[in-house]
Amino acid sequence: MSRLSFRLADPEDYHLIADIWDKSWKSTGVESPEKLSVAELAARLEKMVLEGASLYSVTDEETVIGLILLIEAEQCLSQVFLAPDQQGQGYGRKCLEFVQEKLPKGGWLSVAEAKQGAIRCYERNGLRRERRKWRPEYERFDLYYVWEPAPQK
Repeated sequence: MSRLSFRLADPEDYHLIADIWDKSWKSTGVESPEKLSVAELAARLEKMVLEGASLYSVTDEETVIGLILLIEAEQCLSQVFLAPDQQGQGYGRKCLEFVQEKLPKGGWLSVAEAKQGAIRCYERNGLRRERRKWRPEYERFDLYYVWEPAPQK
């Protein structure tokens, strides 16, 4: 049985996390609108953290297997990626549960319409599709999903 956990990422992890981001995106078969190297993705993560985002390492035992990037000020799940060999094991649900704990007032995310695996995960886990929007800068449609505040106990 795996012991999935979440921790704030250390700057030393940014390159490893960026590599997971890159491989996970490529595994979808959907072409990325930006052709960024792993080093450029790591620099983007660092910049976003410096601007106030929270970057979490998703770990199984001691191995980093994914990332979660939250922009709390916007109630936004900016990025969530799992290594390709870790997908389909229920970790997506656990990642979304973690995000909902961190953003208890509800939140939102966007996803490329072509990323059907991610969309199935979001819908299976109760996120509600709010809208579809053309992104001219990426020449694609994105879907926007929301979740409601956690019920009060």
